[in-house]
Amino acid sequence: MSESSRDKAEGKGSQAKGVMKEKTGQAVNDDKMAREGTKEKTKGYAKEKKGEIKDK
Repeated sequence: MSESSRDKAEGKGSQAKGVMKEKTGQAVNDDKMAREGTKEKTKGYAKEKKGEIKDK
């Protein structure tokens, strides 16, 4: 697997994990967990974009 593909896959995984954490935090009224999920989702998005840039 190329480095760019790995970055994109890891980014998608982090986004999915972040969304789940964010939604769980919202469901149980845990603001800290929801914020952590949002942060992780954003980092995943950035990593995915980094992989896309490497492809160009």
